[in-house]
Amino acid sequence: MRLVVAEFSSEIFYRFQLTKVLAVTPDIQVVVDPALNPQEDMLAFFGMRLRAAF
Repeated sequence: MRLVVAEFSSEIFYRFQLTKVLAVTPDIQVVVDPALNPQEDMLAFFGMRLRAAF
């Protein structure tokens, strides 16, 4: 039987302004003791956002 522990998450990101109208933002998200996946101790997600503003 596993004890219920609190889920903890954190995200780190940085926006790179490539041009006046175009920016890209890479990020990483980490979830420690995920509540919906008790078999895992830690999960990491990598992402990329692209923003175009005209």
